[in-house]
Amino acid sequence: MLEDQVRQLLKLSASDNIEEALKAAARTREVASGSGENTVVSLFDYNIRLEKILTLERSLAESNANNARLKDEHAQELRRRDATALVGKAVEEGKITPHMADAWGKDMAFNDPTGFVKVLASMPRIVRVGTEEGSNAQAVVMAASQQVREEVKKLAEDYTKAGKPVPKLADLQNEVFTRSPKLYTEYTAEVRGAE
Repeated sequence: MLEDQVRQLLKLSASDNIEEALKAAARTREVASGSGENTVVSLFDYNIRLEKILTLERSLAESNANNARLKDEHAQELRRRDATALVGKAVEEGKITPHMADAWGKDMAFNDPTGFVKVLASMPRIVRVGTEEGSNAQAVVMAASQQVREEVKKLAEDYTKAGKPVPKLADLQNEVFTRSPKLYTEYTAEVRGAE
């Protein structure tokens, strides 16, 4: 396609050699600048053809940049699909919960799929899959997980309002679990249920 445009701009036939035509244009440039033997050349014609060549070069550079961008976007989309499939399989197999998939699984599977597979290989099944008990356990754990996040957020706000430094997340979670042992039991039910 680009070759056809160059031929058209240089007014070349299909049998003409583009490389030879470009060399001739370079010789014409020398002549037009007065450094060649023949100085009888239409400067106007030379400038028109030169501008067309420069326009094609810019167009080619833009096309190459666009192709590289599209190639990168396509590669990213393929990685995203592969990561989604890996995470979905891990959830189906009971290796991770949907909450774990959202919290870290999707990012890890996208950024380091090999590492994600290695982590899964070393993990025991933590959720019973394909049973009503497993589904109920997941629902209880997800509800408990949401409640823990809300309680931790509320506790952090209480520290802030009191003008005290906010403890680390793990310390806040421990305080929430100390206040509500039942919540801790529900939050950790998936691990015990799969053993």
